[in-house]
Amino acid sequence: QKQMQQYQIGIVRSCKSERLDLVGHYLNNFTQLFNILKHDFVRDAYDDSAKFVSSFLASRFSVATKNIDRAIMSLDGASTKDIQEYYYIYELFKSWSGLSSRLSITPSSAFIAHISKTL
Repeated sequence: QKQMQQYQIGIVRSCKSERLDLVGHYLNNFTQLFNILKHDFVRDAYDDSAKFVSSFLASRFSVATKNIDRAIMSLDGASTKDIQEYYYIYELFKSWSGLSSRLSITPSSAFIAHISKTL
């Protein structure tokens, strides 16, 4: 159980530092641990971690879309900084798309659809 806690903490820290490689590493470790132990509590811990990652990314998507909407609707319009921040989050999601087979995450194409709808 101590190992699972380390994986869960690692996933949280990796999300916050936006390190896709480490998130994938920890999720793979969970899978390997489950394959060895075959205990439901390992699968439950994996599921909890996967939900955390999905929730984290959903929050990032929500914040990014609200910020760009606010910027576009302002009297000054979207600044270069606003567009760069939106693009950064889009690229982040694009790089995390490899996790989409294991997680419920917003595809990067949703960013393009959102901006197209907004404009």
